[in-house]
Amino acid sequence: ASFSAISGTLCTGLPDSAMNNSFARFLLKDKHREAARYLLFAKTCEPAVNQGDPWSAPVRDNALMADLYKEGETLYGKTKNKYIRDRYAFQLVRLQHYSRQYAEAAALFDKLFGRKERTSLVYYKSLALKAGALLHLEDSVQSAYLFSRVFEKAPSLRISCFTSLMWTNTSPEEVYTLCRNNHEKAVVAAIFGLANSAPDVTAIRETYALDPASPALNILLAREMNKVEDTYVSTYLAEGQSTGGLIGLRDYSPGDSSKMTIQVKALQALTDSVIAAGKLEDKDFWQVSSAYLSYILKDFRGAKVRLNAVAAKDPQVRDQWEIGNLLVNINGQKTIDSAFESQLLASFKWLDAKTPEGGHRDGWWRLPDEQYYFRKIYRNLLFAVLAPRYHAQGDEIKEALIRSRCDSLHINDYFVSGETAVEQVQDDMKSGELLRLYSFLHQPVKTPYESYLAGFFPQSLNMDRIIGESYMRVHDFRTARDWCRKVPVNE
Repeated sequence: ASFSAISGTLCTGLPDSAMNNSFARFLLKDKHREAARYLLFAKTCEPAVNQGDPWSAPVRDNALMADLYKEGETLYGKTKNKYIRDRYAFQLVRLQHYSRQYAEAAALFDKLFGRKERTSLVYYKSLALKAGALLHLEDSVQSAYLFSRVFEKAPSLRISCFTSLMWTNTSPEEVYTLCRNNHEKAVVAAIFGLANSAPDVTAIRETYALDPASPALNILLAREMNKVEDTYVSTYLAEGQSTGGLIGLRDYSPGDSSKMTIQVKALQALTDSVIAAGKLEDKDFWQVSSAYLSYILKDFRGAKVRLNAVAAKDPQVRDQWEIGNLLVNINGQKTIDSAFESQLLASFKWLDAKTPEGGHRDGWWRLPDEQYYFRKIYRNLLFAVLAPRYHAQGDEIKEALIRSRCDSLHINDYFVSGETAVEQVQDDMKSGELLRLYSFLHQPVKTPYESYLAGFFPQSLNMDRIIGESYMRVHDFRTARDWCRKVPVNE
């Protein structure tokens, strides 16, 4: 239906189903009629400029879009509210863009919005359409520059603008020629740096040189550390190997180890030099990051020195500090004894506060980002650091308890799962180990740390049956019979 037909609703009142809708009643007021007209027009435009099936080539009804353009042009001229006029302008630019009238769309943007940059989202959505039109017109450098402006100013459009800017096939140096100042150049340098999937500190160096206050620097640093983790840490976790210590730093081949060390040291050297220059907006974040890089290099003393220099007040940076400090303390501890376990318990309870129970019931993929993040940290700490440490100490009971707590987090995603407590107890532990575990679970006196972990031991495991089965494996059928008699008939 045309907008003219639909707009009759404004004059005839509301249907019964909308009578109690406060927003609908709001739009019926005379002073809000322009907003109501625009919403009806926008709703009519939407099917013409969107593609229902993303896997099919778009089919455009140019005749319909031409009619809508004429109608929108008329409404734009009749509208007094400047904010609503900008929205009509956006619709008009969009209709011309998707009608493949790219030169007209770019010119219309300049006519309706002018040359002066604004701050509204609708302005940047319109500017992105102009940038896309220029790309179709093969003005790739101007297109890339405009996409970089939208990328900086409109966070909700960053993914599409990043992708579109990469399609321009330009270089940072080409785009710099259009930038008005070093701040804009820093944005361009950062975008091209984000496109580089290989470990490389160039983007951080160039962005910092152009604009030491650029918020993109934190993202670039985090991304470089993610590359190190993805290359070395993730491989270790996915293979499920246990070295009895540091997440991700197994004994690599000499070539791999040398390459990793060079990359991490280069990143840390740049990080420390930037901190020393004293121009950063988020010095604490960079100090904690440098400490983590020391940790990756197994320089626990250097990591501790860097952590002790941090006086962060920002809650998120403090959280990163706590995680780094925990990892350094665990890996700097030669033996996990009862005194150190009491410290671990305090850390576990801190992590518990970050990972409230019940959030996993609809699946780990539905968790809020922060809870998912901390659950993964907790999971990796338990199965990749602490469980191997207890295994190396010959303490299979604590190893099983650690794996039990790990399993209770329900975060065994596609990335890595690790051996579960059930698998360890049923498949790996021998009769003597199982008897010690049985005795531990039934002893009335436990330390607070032990009681905490024992509370997560899987209730589904019938230790009588498992111990009986372990004796059957070694053909001690008499002892196996005694244990199996304890198992209820219905199990």
